[in-house]
Amino acid sequence: VWKDTSVKKRTINVNINRLLKKIDPRNTHNYFTPIRGIGYRFE
Repeated sequence: VWKDTSVKKRTINVNINRLLKKIDPRNTHNYFTPIRGIGYRFE
């Protein structure tokens, strides 16, 4: 759909942030750890 990869990366970041707000609205835990060049790790 998108030919620009930066758009895809931003879409993933936005969706991860929305998911985190639903899982932990007060942001008291760090469930997802970003791994540069790979993605995210759920702890």
